[in-house]
Amino acid sequence: MERTVQGAPYRPARLNQNPKAVRRLRMIAGYRQKALAKAVGVTPNHLCNIERGRRSASVDTLHRLADVLGRPVEELLAE
Repeated sequence: MERTVQGAPYRPARLNQNPKAVRRLRMIAGYRQKALAKAVGVTPNHLCNIERGRRSASVDTLHRLADVLGRPVEELLAE
């Protein structure tokens, strides 16, 4: 069943992260995509799409990425 808010489909807020920053910080932290995806609670395919700029991460996902990587969210958004 699809989640709705006041009758409209629920879509979590999204921010445009810097895909290169996400990949760079993942590599600095020593994570492989599959391990980071599992730690963050997304699929490896979704993380790959975030890193390639094909998908935007939800605000919740960005916060979980920042927490797991031990970095502030601002670093994931930086150019």
